[in-house]
Parts: sequence; structure tokens; C-alpha cells
Amino acid sequence: MNLHDLYGPTMNLKELCKVFKINPCTFYSYINPKKPSYKVGFPKPLAGYRKNLFRTKDIELYFENTCC
Repeated sequence: MNLHDLYGPTMNLKELCKVFKINPCTFYSYINPKKPSYKVGFPKPLAGYRKNLFRTKDIELYFENTCC
């Protein structure tokens, strides 16, 4: 079973940063609860992979919940 079968479509950190129009440093501050710019619910990478991979579904849900 491959990654796509387990999680569905994924994207890497570079692609995620393009979607949100942020740089990687900003991303890491968004997911760090100790930082003032921490965002609750911001998509976190899948655990256990060398590359930072994100489920596309999680990113879409975040947009739906924060957009309107």
C-alpha cells in the first residue's frame, strides 16, 4: 500500500507555502504553540515521514473553516 492509498492526495511543504503565500519560517511559527503567531487548527504535517507531507483534505478543510 502506498502513501496515496493511505492518505489520499498530499502536498509537500513547498507546495503548502505557495498555497498560503507564506514562507517556511512562517509555517513553523503557525504550528508552534509557544509562538504568538500560533494558529489553532492550522494543517500539520503527517507524522513519520522524512519530507513534510500534508493531506490535501486537511488544507481544504482549514480554508473552508477560516475563509467564510
